[in-house]
Order: sequence, then structure tokens, then C-alpha cells
Amino acid sequence: MIVAGALCLTGTLGPASGRLEIQYLGIAGYAFALPVACALLAMLFKYERLSEVG
Repeated sequence: MIVAGALCLTGTLGPASGRLEIQYLGIAGYAFALPVACALLAMLFKYERLSEVG
């Protein structure tokens, strides 16, 4: 999740610095790293909930 956030924040530096190719890091963060992190968190919460029940 930290990697996804770092990529997203790094992507915002593209327009600020004038180097728009840096923006691709932000796209990679939002398109690839963030969904993977969210899926892993969903699995973690699911297994925690199941372990509490039984």
C-alpha cells in the first residue's frame, strides 16, 4: 500500500516539474498497485472476520 501511495504521489510531480513522463508512475500506481493493495486488504479483512466467527 505504501508503494501504491508513493507511485501516486510521484505522479503528481510530473505536471509540477514540467516532465510529463513522470506522470506514468502515477498511472501505474492507480491502475496496478492500488487495486492489488485493495484486493490484499479485502482478503485480509475476510480472513480476520472468518477467524472471529468460528
